[in-house]
Amino acid sequence: MTRSTRNSSSFWDLHRQGARLQKTLFRATKGRVGSKFLGAPVLLLDHVGRRSGEARTNPLIYLDDSPDLVVVASKGGSDAHPAWFHNLMAMPVTDVELRGGIRRRVRPRVASGAEREALWPRLVEVFPPYADYAGYTEREIPVIVLEPADPVAQRAVVQHGYGTAHAVLSSVDLPIEPPSPTQVRVRVRAASVNPIDWQMIEGHRRLLVRRRFPFVPLFDLAGVVTAVGREVTRLKVGDRVHADNKLGGGGAGEFVNVEQDLVSVMPESLGFAEAAALPLAGQTALLALDKAGVGAGSRVVVIGASGGVGTYAVQIAKALGAAHVTAVSSGRNASFVRGLGADEVVDHTAGRFDSALPARSFDAVLDLVGGREQWEAARNVLKDGGRFVTISRDEDDRVTFGAALRLAPPILARQVRSRFGRRIAYVPVFLDASRELLDRVDRFVDAGQLRVHVDRVYEPTLDGVVAALEHSKSGRTVGKVVVRWEEHAEGR
Repeated sequence: MTRSTRNSSSFWDLHRQGARLQKTLFRATKGRVGSKFLGAPVLLLDHVGRRSGEARTNPLIYLDDSPDLVVVASKGGSDAHPAWFHNLMAMPVTDVELRGGIRRRVRPRVASGAEREALWPRLVEVFPPYADYAGYTEREIPVIVLEPADPVAQRAVVQHGYGTAHAVLSSVDLPIEPPSPTQVRVRVRAASVNPIDWQMIEGHRRLLVRRRFPFVPLFDLAGVVTAVGREVTRLKVGDRVHADNKLGGGGAGEFVNVEQDLVSVMPESLGFAEAAALPLAGQTALLALDKAGVGAGSRVVVIGASGGVGTYAVQIAKALGAAHVTAVSSGRNASFVRGLGADEVVDHTAGRFDSALPARSFDAVLDLVGGREQWEAARNVLKDGGRFVTISRDEDDRVTFGAALRLAPPILARQVRSRFGRRIAYVPVFLDASRELLDRVDRFVDAGQLRVHVDRVYEPTLDGVVAALEHSKSGRTVGKVVVRWEEHAEGR
C-alpha cells in the first residue's frame, strides 16, 4: 500500500463499502463468508453513535487465537482517533459477534505497557498494514482489549467420583477462572490420554492422591496462552504451548490454568495433537533413560516399545548415542518399532524376551510394562553392574494397602541385592514433570531425532473422551491417543 493510495478518498470509500458488504455477509452466513479482511480475521462490534444515538456495527480485526483482543487503527494516517473508537470507549458494555453467530458481551479497555508491547507484534503479524500505519501517524495506535462483561463459562468433561469413565464422567459448564500470579491460562486445542488418566479416574491411585470433585481429567495438553499472571515473564499471550499439568489435569476442558514452570513453547514442527501427545510420555522416557545411564555405546532393551512411553524411549536412546536398542513388543508392531530406530525386535508373545537374547550383553533394561517376570528376565540379559529401570510394578495398577505390603519386601530386597554380587541396580522411576525436562524433549524434536506417532484421535465430547480412555485401557495402542479440540475451537 503506497502513501498516496492509503490517503486517497477513493481507497477509503472502497474500504467503507467493503466493510458494509462484509458485515452483511458475515451476519447472513454466521461468519462462513466475510470472516476475513485482506486475510485477517474479523469480528463484528456493535456500538452506538455518540451524536446520532443510532446503533452501528463495525467489522474489526482480532487475534485468531485470542478473539477478545482487538486493534483499532485510524484511517489515512490521521492523528485523530476515529469516531467509532470514541463511541466504543464511551460504552461500559457492548456486544461482539464471532464466527458461528456467537455473541459476547464485553467491556472495552486500552492496553498499555508490557501488555501492549506483547500484543502489538502479533497484530502486525496478522495484519501487516498496521506497521505501515504506525510509521506515518504520530500517535500510538491503540490496542483494545475486550474483556468479558458477564461470567464466562467453558464446556468441560468432568469427573464426579471414582469409577469407570462412562459412569463417573459428564459434560458440564464450568467458570473460566483467572490465572494465579504464577500461572498462564491455556485455551486447550488438544489433550492426550495416558494410562494414569483412567487409573486415577477409577480410583486406583487414591491411596496416594485423592481428588477433589468435580475434577477435569487429562494431564497432557497443548494450546494457546490467552492470559498470564502478573509474575509470568517467560510466556506471553498467543504463545503455542504444551505441558503435563501434573495433578491439576484440565485437558478435558476448553481452558485450563497451568503453572508457568510446567509449560514449554511447542516445537514449531508439531501440530497441537502431536504436541499434546509428548509431555508426560516424553519426559518419562527421557527420565528413565537418564536413570539408566544410557549414552554413547550403550546397549539397551526397551520393554513395551510400541506404547506411548516406549516409542519415545527407543528414539531418544538412539539420539543419546545408544549403539544397540532391542525393542520388546508384539510381532505385529515389529516394522513400526524398527521404523523408530530399533536395531532388533523381540516378540513378547513368543515367550520371555531373555530366551531370544544373549546373556549378560546389555547395559540397561527399561521396563515400561510391569510384572515380576520382567525383572527376572532382565537379570539374565544385563551385564554385571547393569541397570533395570521400571516405571511400573510387579502387580496390577491398583495401589492398595495389601499390594503395598506385598510389594515392599521384594522391591527392598532387590535394591539391597544391587549392592552386592553382580550389582544389578533396580531403579523405580516416578516422573516429576517440569519445563526444563520438557524443553530437553522438545530439543530432540527440533533436531529431527524424535517423531510423535498419534495412534487415534477422538472428538472433544463426553463420548469421545470416554472412548479415548477405553482405547488406552485396552492396552492395544501403538503410540498415543489424543482428544483434539482443534476443529471445534473456531469462534471461541
